[in-house]
Amino acid sequence: MTKAIYAVKIFMFRHQLDLPAREGGGLRRLCLFISLAYVKQWNEAMVSNRAPLNDLEFLRLLEAYPDKEVSHTASTALKRHLWYLSEDLVGLGFLDDRIPKDTKLKMVQRLQSPATKKGPKRFDPRNFNPQQPIELFVTRRRTKRSLLPRNTSRIGVSHLPQERSSGLDQ
Repeated sequence: MTKAIYAVKIFMFRHQLDLPAREGGGLRRLCLFISLAYVKQWNEAMVSNRAPLNDLEFLRLLEAYPDKEVSHTASTALKRHLWYLSEDLVGLGFLDDRIPKDTKLKMVQRLQSPATKKGPKRFDPRNFNPQQPIELFVTRRRTKRSLLPRNTSRIGVSHLPQERSSGLDQ
């Protein structure tokens, strides 16, 4: 973020500097990206339980970003760091208050589905689709273990929310 702030300051005082037109244009594009896309993500980076959804939303924003060259460069860099969407860490989404209850219930259903033995530990950036809903990243193979304390092989997932009809929803 230090470099981003420095770039914004240079852009603000660009008329007092002798910047070539090419550098001024590049600096403008960088500052637009910083202010329109990056600042929100940087501010939320410290909240770990929001990381899985933040990464998906940021990749979606980058796909729609108007400057395609900047979008491609930023999304390529971010896709190298998709470990927040790994099977182990996507479980943090259960603690994210922005994820609706029905989505969390789908995440629990995926957690209770039969385990698979294969599947990548990390996503392949070339085949990654950020439009997928977050519940598709939950699998029983790893997430259930990562949600529970160590040496608790007999603990089930009964403490996780279940879909129940209370009769009050009607």
